[in-house]
Amino acid sequence: MTVESPAPVTNRLTFSRFDVQLYEEPAHEATAILTPGSRYQVVIKLDIGSRLKNILCGKWCVSVIAERIGAGADKEKHVVVPMNNCDGKDDVITIDLPEDWLDKDGEGPCGNIYSLYVVVVALDNCNSKPVGLAGFTRLGDVFTFS
Repeated sequence: MTVESPAPVTNRLTFSRFDVQLYEEPAHEATAILTPGSRYQVVIKLDIGSRLKNILCGKWCVSVIAERIGAGADKEKHVVVPMNNCDGKDDVITIDLPEDWLDKDGEGPCGNIYSLYVVVVALDNCNSKPVGLAGFTRLGDVFTFS
C-alpha cells in the first residue's frame, strides 16, 4: 500500500528564506575585499516556516567552500549545529573564518581571488542522514591581499 501526502505538505519541505552574508569583524560590515589581520564571519539565516520547524527535529550541516581562481588550493570549512525547533524565529548560523584561512598556503603576486559558496543540508538526529531539505548559494567572489 502507498501512502501519499497532499501537495501542500510535501511542497513545504523548502526554505522560505535562505540568506548568507560575509562580514568583516569587529566592524560587522559586509565586504568582498579581505584585508590583512582581520577576522571574518559568514552569517546564514534559515527560515523553513514555524509549522514545519516544530516537527522537524534535526541539525544543520553547513559548509563554506572557497574555490581558488588560478593556481592554489581550494578551502572548505564545515560545521554541524542543532536546529532551533522551539520558536518560529529564523535559525542563524555564524561561521568564524580566521584571517589566514584563505591565504595560509601562499600568496599570489598581487593577491588571490576565491569564489565562495555556502551549502546547507538538514540532517536527522538519529543517524545524521539528509532529510530532503538542502540548499546552496554562491556568496560571491572575494579578493585577498597582504
